[in-house]
Amino acid sequence: MAVDIRNLAFLLSLSALIQAILLGIQYLGYRSREGLGRWSLGSLLLALGFFLNYLRSNPSLGPLAVVGNPVLFVAGLGLILSGVRRFLGLPRSDLGPILLCLLVALLGLFFTFLNDSAAARRINLSMAVAFLSFLIGGTLLSRMAVREKWAQILLAALFLVNGLFWTIRGLSPLFGPTGGLFEPSLLQVLTYLETLVASTFWTFGFSLLVILRLRSRMEEDLESRTLIFDTSPDALSIIRMQDGVYTEINEGFAKLTGYTPEETRGKRNRDLRFWKRKADRLALLEKLRESGHCEGFEAEFTRKDGSTLVGLVSARVVKLRGQAHIISVTHDITARKAAEAKIQDLVRQLEIERNYAQKSARMDGLTRLDNRKSFDETLNTEFFRHKRSQVPLSVIMLDIDHFKAYNDHFGHVAGDDCLRRVAAALQTAVGRLPDTVSRYGGEEFAVILPETDYPGAATVAERLRKAVEALQIPHA
Repeated sequence: MAVDIRNLAFLLSLSALIQAILLGIQYLGYRSREGLGRWSLGSLLLALGFFLNYLRSNPSLGPLAVVGNPVLFVAGLGLILSGVRRFLGLPRSDLGPILLCLLVALLGLFFTFLNDSAAARRINLSMAVAFLSFLIGGTLLSRMAVREKWAQILLAALFLVNGLFWTIRGLSPLFGPTGGLFEPSLLQVLTYLETLVASTFWTFGFSLLVILRLRSRMEEDLESRTLIFDTSPDALSIIRMQDGVYTEINEGFAKLTGYTPEETRGKRNRDLRFWKRKADRLALLEKLRESGHCEGFEAEFTRKDGSTLVGLVSARVVKLRGQAHIISVTHDITARKAAEAKIQDLVRQLEIERNYAQKSARMDGLTRLDNRKSFDETLNTEFFRHKRSQVPLSVIMLDIDHFKAYNDHFGHVAGDDCLRRVAAALQTAVGRLPDTVSRYGGEEFAVILPETDYPGAATVAERLRKAVEALQIPHA
């Protein structure tokens, strides 16, 4: 039965166009994958090359179609080679295919317009296609990924067989007549059938490579995330939001809490009593329901052995297997909180010591009253306040009569005790908070009375005298 070469050629053109569309759709879905766009464009050029065959019978366009057909074939395979290089991460040198395409075009022009030879044109096209097919097959074998190895080998074998067939086709003019383009010879039929089968299979092969590459990347991402999840020193857990059941924990969680994965998986959060305070757990859940994430939530937890740890929790709500889950990271800050407490104690102690030092610098060591320096500073402050507001200001100066004789007779210990008793009596007798009693020096004392006029000061002075008199300190 005779084979209609024109119908076969039409089928090949349509198939190449469909393949270009399929690769183009795949490219639009995965633009980040190197090589897909060039494979799609290369297949489109092959389809256009097959379409030009129908223009050969046109008197005006026929010669251009004869020259354009091999150029589009070589350009299409050159783009496929360039796409393979990019997909495999090889150096992106397109100079070779471009020069080959130019050479095929020049030879096509020469053997069409200057020296019309169908045999030479067949050799020109076939050897270029064979060369590029061998180059694509060798490139696929030059760098093979573990997960894509078998697909690359099959695809490389397909291009190598294609190269071998086109080599035989290129040598055919040396052994017999060339024949017409649409002549139903065995070689022409085999050429169209081989090209149809090869292009169809390499299109699916390229699609399979992309799928395997995506799967490989997904598996690598999953392995990386699993590695990060398992090796993180922080406590990582995945909890089903609906019922609070732990679905996964990492090694850090087990070390931090003392609960093994077997003891945790399938258990509810509240059953483990991990949270020390229920209110903290409910507060975190409320934040997650409101915004879907929470950062730096501080809470106390109870380890399996009953000890307490302080953790800083960051959590986020994600969809896993169609259900809402909480992925949480708990960073142990127990040691840091203990260090902070020690530091706060030290700060408080330093403040106490500073206040004591400041107070001591203004206090008389014997009587515990303000000293002379403090008296001068207070009087200076009150005096300027008196000048601004014009309110009364009084100062009482007093000393203990015959104190030297007392000190000489009873001794310095008794003298010091006498000064302390007098100072305490003066401090008690003053009464008002703003009034200041100071030891002015030796047995001399001074009292600053803000907002007190002369009669008021005289009253206070008499009260002070009576307070000392009431002590009834004997004087021999």
